[in-house]
Parts: sequence; C-alpha cells; structure tokens
Amino acid sequence: MPSRLSGTVLSLLAGAALLAGCASLPERTAVPENAVGIASVSGYQADDKIRYWADDRLSVAERAEWRKLYVAAAQKRNRAVANYLVLSGGGGDGAFGAGFLTGWTEAGTRPEFDIVTGISIGALVAPYAFIGNSEDPELQGMFAGFDGYDFYAKENIRKVIVGEVQADDNPLRRDVEKRVTDELLDAVAAEYARGRLLFVGTTNLDAQRTVMWNLGAIAASNRPDRRELFVDVLLAAASIPVVLPAVPITVKAGNASYVELHVDAGTQTEAFFAPPQVSMRDVDRALGRERRHNLYIIRNDKLAPEYSAIENAPFDIARRSLSTLLKAHAVADLYRIYTIAQRDGVAYRMASIPAGTKTGTLGEFDPKRLKKLFDLGRGLARKGYAWKRKPPGLRTH
Repeated sequence: MPSRLSGTVLSLLAGAALLAGCASLPERTAVPENAVGIASVSGYQADDKIRYWADDRLSVAERAEWRKLYVAAAQKRNRAVANYLVLSGGGGDGAFGAGFLTGWTEAGTRPEFDIVTGISIGALVAPYAFIGNSEDPELQGMFAGFDGYDFYAKENIRKVIVGEVQADDNPLRRDVEKRVTDELLDAVAAEYARGRLLFVGTTNLDAQRTVMWNLGAIAASNRPDRRELFVDVLLAAASIPVVLPAVPITVKAGNASYVELHVDAGTQTEAFFAPPQVSMRDVDRALGRERRHNLYIIRNDKLAPEYSAIENAPFDIARRSLSTLLKAHAVADLYRIYTIAQRDGVAYRMASIPAGTKTGTLGEFDPKRLKKLFDLGRGLARKGYAWKRKPPGLRTH
C-alpha cells in the first residue's frame, strides 16, 4: 500500500464500518481453511505452478518447489551472471521507476534481468521491464491511462465500499485490459521459455498470506483464458484495499469450486526478492557451479522522514500515524532483502526518490506530477545513478 495514500484509506475505514449495513457486495464461497493449501486456479492444475506462497511459512515441500523453479530457469539461462530487478509499490510514485528504467536504457547500462518482481504499482510496470528495452515507450505511456480519474477521492472510495464499483466500470481494469494484448502475452511467454521469470504479488485475504504469481507460466499456458487471468492478477496486485475493490479469483479444491479475494501485496510487503527460506547459494549448488548475482531494487518513494505540520484532529493524526508506520515498513523490507542478499552473496543495489524532492500538492495521478517524477527517474539513471549498497541508516565498519 503506498504510504502517501494510506492516510486516506485509514480515514475511510471508520466510514466503511458505518456503510457496511447498506453494502451490496457479491456473495461468494470462500475456500475452507483446510483446503487453502491445495486450492488451484480453475482451469489450471496444481502442478502447473502458476503461483507460489511467498512468506515465512513455507513447508519443506514448498521451499523445494521454489528451488526447483529457480534451478530449472538457471539451467536454461546457463549464464555466469544472474541479474534481478525488484520493483516496489508507491502509487503514482511508480512513474519514478518507469522513468528510471527508461533512463537506464539510454545510459546503455541496463542489463537483461533473469528475474523481475513487482509489488503494487511495481506489478503494473514489471511486464514491460521484463520484456526489455523495446517496451520503454509503454512505460511512459502507461501512467497517462490514469488521467481524469482520482482513485483516492472520497466519493470513489465510497462507491467501492458499498459495492457500486463493478468489474466492468473500474477504470484501472479498463486500462490494464487495454495494455495486456496478445502480443504482450506472447512476448512474456517467449522470455519465460528462455528461462527468465516474472513475478507479481497479491495478498490472499482469507489466508492473510502473500502469493507470488508466475506470469510467464500463465502467458505460456496458451489457454484461451490466459489473458483474463493475467489481467485479474495485475489488477489484484495493484488493488489497494478500500481504494479499489478486491479481485475475485475462482479456484478449485477437490471437486468443489470457491472464490478467493486478492488485493495489493503491499498490505504485507512493499518489495519482494525471494522467499527467505530459499537461498541462491543452494540453487548454485544444485547447478554445480557458482554464479555472480546482482540485485537491483527500485523503491518508488522517498525513504527519509518528511516534515508535515498536521491538524490536531483524529483523522489527520490517524493519516499521519499510518503513513509513518508504512514508511518504516518499507525500510524494514529493504533490510530484510539486504539480509537475504548478504547471506546468499548477492550484490545489493537500491535506488529511490531522493530526499527533499518536491512533487507539489497535485493529485496522486495528476499528469504534471507523473511527468515530473518520470523525468526525475529518467535523468538520474541516464547520467549514471550512484546505487545505494546498503539500506538507509546502516553503517558498517
């Protein structure tokens, strides 16, 4: 969940409780607790491996599945160097990451990534970053699709709460559907066949667990409904709770059908590299050779505290408190990833919006604001960005 927007969300949660009595949300049959671990997306088999749990509760078998996936992909790549890209959440600040990738291409130093992961707005950017430099124009154009609609206006959030926003009139869905073409799916599938992996995260609300979706496997399935699932996953990955409706995913467990509800994985993590129980050193041992590993994180936000005098009023205090909490949460994610990288011998590099950057008081997805952020990221990367090698505040002697 983007930290800047979290206050708006929190201030409306109390209203959500009051409005619940008049809500008319669609009924569903949730997956029973004892079947959560075996449920698979309708039309796919469990061994299709289109999604994985991605938290610290993995079983031994689930850890083995992650290692198996990484090893198989690395065998196809057969390269001495592995490059990883992590795209964080950040709402409209995702324009910074899109611009950064474009400037990185222009600098001539952007590598081809073996694995790309995206959370929240980073999930929407991830497919273009994954396909490669040829998609840079799409990175610039994608944010224009949000022009003219304020996702975070109180009236629009009220419509979500009372169930007035349906799947076919969600402006984010319309934009994602427009951009997920058969050509994009084929391009993702082609890269997946080369051993490259693309993941985006959602939160399974019933299970309260993070799910990483293997978009390459979905695109390569060649199922007639692959585009529909691809769109649903991207939409769920960017669906900030309360601000946007949860996305239903139909699944099967045994002979019964159920409906899961998925939202933005930013409710649990702002950035994802790999499960903490799965080591790239173990992957290299399984390969029978050592590789050099480079991790690049684009954090679509500022990490330093930002001063703002607030009113001594309950909602203002709540907004500021949650914003502060989530900024700390994002920094904690960077430390978690750094710890994994240090353990596995992975070179850690992180970019973020510089402290003190002024983006004005325009709306979150105001075109002028987005362009300013895009141009900022583009300029920083084009001139050669000085990557941060440690999380903020960490000193070593």
